[in-house]
Amino acid sequence: MTITYFDTETTGLTAPEVIQAAYISVDEYNILEAKEELFGCTKSIEWDAQGIHGITNEMVQGKALWTGEFLPYTEYLVIHNASYDTKFLSSSQLEGVKVLCTLKLARKLIDKNLSGSHKNSTLYYYLGCYKQPIYGQYLGKTHTALSDCAMTANILYAMLKQFNLTIEQAYQLTIGDDTSEPNNIDIGICPFKKWAGVPWTEVIQKDRDYVMWLLSGGKIQDGNVVSLVRGLL
Repeated sequence: MTITYFDTETTGLTAPEVIQAAYISVDEYNILEAKEELFGCTKSIEWDAQGIHGITNEMVQGKALWTGEFLPYTEYLVIHNASYDTKFLSSSQLEGVKVLCTLKLARKLIDKNLSGSHKNSTLYYYLGCYKQPIYGQYLGKTHTALSDCAMTANILYAMLKQFNLTIEQAYQLTIGDDTSEPNNIDIGICPFKKWAGVPWTEVIQKDRDYVMWLLSGGKIQDGNVVSLVRGLL
């Protein structure tokens, strides 16, 4: 099974063009290939964008333009805020690929009131990834494409571990559902009165019989929640 973590940096918010792209491609968690490349653009890079990623017009002058063809073959393509980055990829790059958005997954599993936000870098610290990071050789200055790929890999690994999910289960939780609205319910949090507001992981640890009763009695109506809770048991 191949997993590829992907990220881009662009000219800014207005009609953005890709000026940097990177990926880390792995077989499970062993690195197959890592790549980061700069690309030219037909417009000036916005000042705000330069302040975030540090890429200047001089750095990309004379570079080839982005074509949308960049990634190796992969089964899973993992991106934080996939709806943004995938629009820069050609249709052939996405054909037959399972795109897993870690932003959607985080919104499903993690209470924003606890983490403060669902930003990539925030989750990296909230989930404790900084204590024993994977792919640490690529973790440098934030908001460079390769470093952000490594952060995405870390937060996915942490969420899979914390919620006892396979990558396929995580993918299934995020497809066919628009979780872009900030008020969506986090399915990682128990909504039932006895343990309302408490993460399912903690409820299962403290009151497993109650969780089994919820499942056996059909009290949990959301199929995604059922899948999550069963995976945690």
